[in-house]
Amino acid sequence: MKIVITGALGHIGSQTARLLPALFPESETILIDDLSTQRYPSLFNLPTQGSYSFIEGDVLKLDLKSLFSEASAVIHLNRIHDTRLLWLDNSSTMILLPMKTAAI
Repeated sequence: MKIVITGALGHIGSQTARLLPALFPESETILIDDLSTQRYPSLFNLPTQGSYSFIEGDVLKLDLKSLFSEASAVIHLNRIHDTRLLWLDNSSTMILLPMKTAAI
């Protein structure tokens, strides 16, 4: 199973990356981040289950179609607010987008 996480080195992204192997031990996790927050220590001491790859880059400039190809899930956690930019016409890939919250 191939799982892609955008914004992977942020607080939520790095915690998600660490929790996934417990749920999907044979997964291949692709971590994408532009390092604008300089949270590179999030790449240290990742779980030994599963496998990880890191891609440094801006999701607006990367070839997302090839990066998302054959992915079982894409977890979009970076700070792009116009998620229409990330839509792919690939019915075999589930794109999980964070829900917007409203002030009460």
